[in-house]
Amino acid sequence: MIRYIFLLFLSIIFTSSSLRAFQQPLDYGEIPKEQLEKKIYAIDSTANAVILFDKGESYVDTDLKVRFKRHVRIKVLTDRGLEEGNVNIGFRTEDPEQDVREVKATAYSLSPGGKVKSSDLGKRERFIEAVSDDWSELRFSVPGLQVGSVFEYSYEIVTESPLYMKSWQFQKEIPVLWTEYRVRTPQWFNYLTLVRSFYPLEETSQSTFRGKARLRFSSTQAPSGMGGTIQSRTERSTLVSYDGLEYKWAMKDVPALTDEPYLNSVEDYSAKVILQLNSLQFPRSQTEPILTNWYDFIKIVEEGDFFGDHIRSGSTLKNIVGNTTNSDQTKFENMIALYDHVREKMNWNGDYELELKKDVDKVYEDRTGNGSEVNMVLVQLLREAGIDADPVILSTRKHGQILDVFPIVEQFNHAVAYAEIDSTNYLLDATLKDKPFDLLPIDSQNGAGLIIDQEKAGWVPLINKTKAEETSLVTVKVNENGSLSGKVESKSQGYYAFSRYQRLKEGDRKEKLHNDLFSGDEIFTIDSVSVDQAYSWKEPFNYTVEFSSRGQANSRPDVMYINPFIVGKVSENPFKRKERNYPVDFNFPVIEKVVTRIRIPDGWELDEAPESKVVRLPGKLGEFKRIIQPSGNLILMVYSFEMNAYKIQPDQYPYLQEMFQQLVNSMRENIVIKKS
Repeated sequence: MIRYIFLLFLSIIFTSSSLRAFQQPLDYGEIPKEQLEKKIYAIDSTANAVILFDKGESYVDTDLKVRFKRHVRIKVLTDRGLEEGNVNIGFRTEDPEQDVREVKATAYSLSPGGKVKSSDLGKRERFIEAVSDDWSELRFSVPGLQVGSVFEYSYEIVTESPLYMKSWQFQKEIPVLWTEYRVRTPQWFNYLTLVRSFYPLEETSQSTFRGKARLRFSSTQAPSGMGGTIQSRTERSTLVSYDGLEYKWAMKDVPALTDEPYLNSVEDYSAKVILQLNSLQFPRSQTEPILTNWYDFIKIVEEGDFFGDHIRSGSTLKNIVGNTTNSDQTKFENMIALYDHVREKMNWNGDYELELKKDVDKVYEDRTGNGSEVNMVLVQLLREAGIDADPVILSTRKHGQILDVFPIVEQFNHAVAYAEIDSTNYLLDATLKDKPFDLLPIDSQNGAGLIIDQEKAGWVPLINKTKAEETSLVTVKVNENGSLSGKVESKSQGYYAFSRYQRLKEGDRKEKLHNDLFSGDEIFTIDSVSVDQAYSWKEPFNYTVEFSSRGQANSRPDVMYINPFIVGKVSENPFKRKERNYPVDFNFPVIEKVVTRIRIPDGWELDEAPESKVVRLPGKLGEFKRIIQPSGNLILMVYSFEMNAYKIQPDQYPYLQEMFQQLVNSMRENIVIKKS
């Protein structure tokens, strides 16, 4: 069973709990000699580098600006660890503007005589590079680094607005021995905090403090005397004392954040604390909410600059509906016709953006747009055809999971079409050319999306309802010299069909299928390939391969060893770790089946065959099955692999790992035939 429980806390007030003490981070430039001498750390003996400590602090200063300070120290253990010395510090360039200050970086190493020598970063050794319209990075490489060095750097980011309190990531791509984050806020700022971690906090506490901040007050005074209408307005700045809250979170011995097979986005599962300003209440003022509820949020997106009047029809879209749909067809058929029209005529520019920069009529006339623009063209076409349709906004996988406690637009970066016909709903994304209507792109399958309609307001799961299926019939003839000749006839549906068609529609099909079917094993040769030229959601995608092979290894004149898994062999278990803290994501339910008929030469007989085997996951989450049945000169093997759940939680991981290990072991077992 997994040892760590995913912790999800939403709170404004923390219960103070201080666990066992830990050595506090050292001051800048205070480098114990043992840090330079140490060559391996128990937390991860294979690590290329280790973060000795990472200390962050955010507070609101007397001018109500947010100041974030960070000091990090890293030990380099290998040549690859030197890459940690390439540092990028991200900051906003507008709305609100941020300023990076007080940047320092120093590397320390031991001289041959055992003395500590240091190298400091010069001002000319750092530069700023724009990443997007509102985001830049300050970049530098720490000078004088070598294997065994310790280096540290520190900086400050000043933000004009208290809206952007810095979040903190405890877990990095290398192990962390100690990481802590402190936040100090005046009583006027009500922040929501969200802690997400698979690992326990070493320390979490809350305390109060007294602070001062400069506030501006204005007053209006009517003139004295009769008949006056002119009022005087005065402003004054006053230093006001306040009660504040100080939070602290700390972790120790945090493992490296590593990517693993079948993982959505590793960043979604990193240990972190997120802060979001919920409301403001200054002296002599009413509470000013910053976060809305989801219903108000939907209204803002629906009526504001993001969609608003951009989703409306002109003559162009109305004419398209008239030319594409047919009154004799059902709404379902017209929906598919409009979807096919958009994906064929429109070109996605590759960008994910929530905002529509122009009206959908203009997007269609230009024949290109970002993902949301392309799909909002489809939404409006469906509405013009009398089909109930709305936008669904979402966050793509690389953009991260949506936190449903924070109704903020920055969490979303894409929109798809949501259609409802006869109480059945459909999610449509027309950005990919060959994709049928009933499949969502994998990057859009990320939790749930929000329906942008004030009456239907709600979350809809972003999943493919259609299973990915592939069935292959393999017929094999074993020749006297041990060589093989045969045919593979395969048909696939769902995402398997789409991905297979995409892969085979152009390029060297023989080479691609040689890699897909035989893992590039040079003993096999593909003699011919036949592929369906047409592909639609109604029919499976089919292809046929004729192949041959040289004699089997380890065979003798009177004995042959034949692996019945001619195609699709899994050579190693992808799940190697003893434990896993993150879900296993197969993207969609899966069914794979291979029926293999092996005909052995006359005068030969079956000597040994592996036993039939069935391995199932608890709760019918998945299974694999291998059945072998001999009958005279014919040996039949039926193999099937099925995952009914597309996502396997960490507590089920040991069973999944064992099932895959048994699957791999089964695929290594041979059939033995001998001369009779």
